[in-house]
Amino acid sequence: MPSGVRRKDADGRPVDSLGRHRYPIAIDTEREYDPAAERARRERVTMQWVVQSLTRAYGAGLVDLGPPSPGAVGRASRPYVQTRQFWLHRDAEHDAAQRRALDRDGVGFSTAVRRLLRAYGEGQIDLHVVVVDKRGEGAARHCQYRAGMDSIEFAAAGISVNGLRLLDLVRQAELPFAIQEMRERPEAFGPEDGPEELAGAYTDLLPNYYWPSRHFLGEPRDEPLGIREDGETMLLTCSGCGMAECWSFLARVEVTETTVRWSGFRNSHSDWDLSALGPFVFSRPQYEQALRRTEAAH
Repeated sequence: MPSGVRRKDADGRPVDSLGRHRYPIAIDTEREYDPAAERARRERVTMQWVVQSLTRAYGAGLVDLGPPSPGAVGRASRPYVQTRQFWLHRDAEHDAAQRRALDRDGVGFSTAVRRLLRAYGEGQIDLHVVVVDKRGEGAARHCQYRAGMDSIEFAAAGISVNGLRLLDLVRQAELPFAIQEMRERPEAFGPEDGPEELAGAYTDLLPNYYWPSRHFLGEPRDEPLGIREDGETMLLTCSGCGMAECWSFLARVEVTETTVRWSGFRNSHSDWDLSALGPFVFSRPQYEQALRRTEAAH
């Protein structure tokens, strides 16, 4: 395109080289823009990237605005409010976020962006940056949305939730009940058995339960037979024999277009109250991305 000729869309609106439109947004420099810009600088990303990621996450229902931050006042009484211009994709970013702002939260798009930026700058929203190699095209920054959401990894070392092994989280939740059971029924255990062996006595599932299987996406195998209830998915199996019917760990897995929720954790053969564990709510894009990586690993 000749120098000096601006790109326009079908409606005659100016767009950048990536097809994004420019949207002016009035932002409180002192309380909203500057803290967010400082955090973006520490995380080595641009404010443009932060605004795009926040609005995309908000429009997809992965981030909630919450109530206005304390001390937020009208624009007229804030002379340090400045208008900033950001390039956003109309469909993927601006329009989806604008619809949610109007329909659900009853605010304008600019107000939504200001609240998102303020929450980000105050550390209430995390945009976890992962550098992904793009086959020789350099590095691209992708966002894992962690605003009030849990993160998950499916790896050879086992399933991890928020950076901690699921097996360790389960063992911690089951340990008090294992201690109590061994005290109440000492005859059922050998002299060398301890509560640490009973609590969390599981191992990870075999590779054929992972991608491309949809076992972890609300379409579980019917195991353990006669024990699994509708809506439940087996997450871990017996560490001694590997048989699901022997000793397994289950949860209710609910899948929507934007989230995956794990709740109702239980052991297949005990009535231990594991309500202290979870529930965990994952961003479905991050969840599926982690699950798909297991295909190459296995």
